[in-house]
This record gives sequence, C-alpha cells and structure tokens, in this order.
Amino acid sequence: MRAPFNIALVGLIVLVLVLTLLHGWKRDVLMVPTIWLAGFVWETRLVLEESGPTRLLLLGVILIVAMIARPQGLLGRPRVEIV
Repeated sequence: MRAPFNIALVGLIVLVLVLTLLHGWKRDVLMVPTIWLAGFVWETRLVLEESGPTRLLLLGVILIVAMIARPQGLLGRPRVEIV
C-alpha cells in the first residue's frame, strides 16, 4: 500500500538533485513538476496521519527551507533597493 508513496518520494529526491545541477530556463521548467511532486508526496504521506501538529511542523520546516534556499521567491529574481 505504501509503494506509490515510496516511488514518488524517490522521484522527488531525484528531481531535487537534478535541480541542483541545472541552471537557467531548464531549472525553471523542471521546478514545476518538482513542486507538484512535492505536494503529491506531502498529501500521500499525511493522508493517514491523524495528529494535526505533525502536519503544521512539517509545513513550517518546508517553508523555512524554501526561504533559506530561495530568498527571492520560487520564480523571482534578486533585487537590491537603496533606501
């Protein structure tokens, strides 16, 4: 019963590793299926979870990692403003 989750998780890990190697438009294009697969793995993993705090903790960690990895946003560009 956990086979689809395991396959999706391995696929997600592979996509994230490939994202670290790519640059430019190829990275932007591959980011869309990676984010979709991350959502699928998230939902598949937590659909059987009954406790609410686990979901919120995992969501918080994902948001923190995303902000550290890409402070300009998922598709944004870095910008410097002089005040």
